[in-house]
Amino acid sequence: MGKTLKSNIRPTVVWEYRNAIDLGTVVDDESLTLDTALTDGTGENQANIMWKDRRLVTVATPTDVLNLTSLVDVFGDTLTFVSIKAMRIVNRGEPDGSGGWTQTAGEDLLIGAGPTFPFDEWLNTDPDAQFLLRSGGSFVVTAPIEGWNSTAADSLLLITHDGSLGDIEYDIVLIGTDA
Repeated sequence: MGKTLKSNIRPTVVWEYRNAIDLGTVVDDESLTLDTALTDGTGENQANIMWKDRRLVTVATPTDVLNLTSLVDVFGDTLTFVSIKAMRIVNRGEPDGSGGWTQTAGEDLLIGAGPTFPFDEWLNTDPDAQFLLRSGGSFVVTAPIEGWNSTAADSLLLITHDGSLGDIEYDIVLIGTDA
């Protein structure tokens, strides 16, 4: 039996916003969730490959170049992403040596396209555009219908250390298709 993939991308924001007034308290208590379910396959609302990793960018080696056509999955298979349907990156901050992290202002990541074969469709095809991910921050982007194209000509994703304070660990998950 071959590999299959079923995923649910579920970013959620929950809040309780209070204001004490003379005769009581006004409360805005709500949440916002966007569920994006992807079934196994290569069409709309489908994905068939995923890759995840915890990685390190250092002051000495500040740039991590990810080639979307040669990542190795948890089963040891080399993946060739043709389309990215979801991407999640978490800036953990500086490793503290005990399995945790110290998050410090200025330990930011720049996420953008590679210089020669840029994966830049998710950045409106601007190879110079970068997303600033602050220390302790995270982001999720999804494109479940079409995805963002990745071919040999546009397959490099750059994660760059934006500063000189310390090393930064980050988590990354990519979900997409190979056809």
